[in-house]
Amino acid sequence: MYYYFEKNKGKWHVKLDGKDKDLLDSFLQVEGASFSDLIMDAIQEVKTSRQKSEFSGNTFSLNLDSNQALISDELGEQEIKLTSQDFISIFIFWSRLSRR
Repeated sequence: MYYYFEKNKGKWHVKLDGKDKDLLDSFLQVEGASFSDLIMDAIQEVKTSRQKSEFSGNTFSLNLDSNQALISDELGEQEIKLTSQDFISIFIFWSRLSRR
């Protein structure tokens, strides 16, 4: 998966190739900005115990296991699937950029 980060109006956004490319960025902007610690807890749970972990925020939910990340938009009934490795890499990098 090809992705890159772009700063727009003081916020970092992820840009993806392919379908549903804006859903991951929306997740980061809405849930990542407010619940970064809880999402990191879910990531750590998967990395250490290899068990499935879930997170539900205001608008989106995340189901994460050792192979796949599923982000669902509870309002628009959209979802995006990506590998756990891609999601974790993107989220951690975005979190570091956003703290600057």
